[in-house]
Amino acid sequence: MNNGIIQGSKEFNKDQYIEKATAATSSPLFPEWKGPGKVYYKVRASVLAPMHFKDSNDEGTLAVRYVVESKDASKSILRIDAVFVEDFRRTVHPSDGSVESAESQEIQNQIEEVETEKKQSEQSEKQRLEKLAGQELERKRVQEEASALAAARTSAQTLDQHLDSLLHQAERVVKAPGGNPLPSAAQPV
Repeated sequence: MNNGIIQGSKEFNKDQYIEKATAATSSPLFPEWKGPGKVYYKVRASVLAPMHFKDSNDEGTLAVRYVVESKDASKSILRIDAVFVEDFRRTVHPSDGSVESAESQEIQNQIEEVETEKKQSEQSEKQRLEKLAGQELERKRVQEEASALAAARTSAQTLDQHLDSLLHQAERVVKAPGGNPLPSAAQPV
């Protein structure tokens, strides 16, 4: 709302909208709002006969009032009113509805843009978390494989040591020091 632009009207044919509007907390062009909701204003002084305000033929002030009333956490009602008041004759010219429609459409477009950005951000965050989870799973898999490899190496070393020990014991049995070799099972006694 506070972008300095009033949609749906223009001063000159080459314009797309009215620029240089300022945000305001109130406007004497509207009666004080006593209803529910929060009220915002955009005001542009020194506007030259803006389009879509019937019989506006002078320089004056254009004001747009936005009333936002929350219905619940996810729904709000937006009411938009626009008037042009001539400086010289102080004649009030209500909008023919073009300003209200265009401003409403612009707000809707901005809401959709924010929602799209939010969805994209959520999707990016989800992808980032999935990537981190995948990296963590890969790290754990590599760590488990390294642990399994280390355990296998330790087991192989233990088996090699055990085999070496058994070979030494077998050598002692076969070559008893200072004596005759032990009879084998194939020789008669």
